[in-house]
Amino acid sequence: MTTLRMLDRKMIDGRAAMTKNDPEFLFSIALQGKTYVEIGTKWGGSAIVAGMAGCEVHCIDPWEYPGRERFATPDLVRGNWAAAGLDPAKLFLHQQRHPPWPEAIKDRKFDIGLIDGSHTEEACRKDWEGMRLHVTKFILFHDFDYHHEGVQKVFWEAEEDPKWNRVGHQYGVLRR
Repeated sequence: MTTLRMLDRKMIDGRAAMTKNDPEFLFSIALQGKTYVEIGTKWGGSAIVAGMAGCEVHCIDPWEYPGRERFATPDLVRGNWAAAGLDPAKLFLHQQRHPPWPEAIKDRKFDIGLIDGSHTEEACRKDWEGMRLHVTKFILFHDFDYHHEGVQKVFWEAEEDPKWNRVGHQYGVLRR
């Protein structure tokens, strides 16, 4: 596994939008699956962690950052993936807003899903609604404990779903 510092060093553009213990925890979850999908990718730090765990990785992100001088792009994510020494055939980028679920994977199931798009309650709820239809093992809500009330509210509602059980950590994690 890798630490946040080591992960940031592997990336040639940007940085992993994660906190200190996130890479290790995400890696431990990703090891429990073969397929991974995330909503919200930015520079690709979490995607790289899932790739390092051996997963086929699908990223859903519009890569739109209005008002920012420097921002991530799909090409920069691919560059970071390559710089980490990962197989380019295992990375799939779906450049679009969610919802809807990308057409190319509309009928796919994934072992693990990460919600890290917009942190508003409305957007997070739509992400949860999409994820729960496509993920079979774990759904992680990133930034659950960083005072993002929208993320927290949706996670608390999601954990009431009898098909999912709370696992914990600084991510809000549900397991089927």
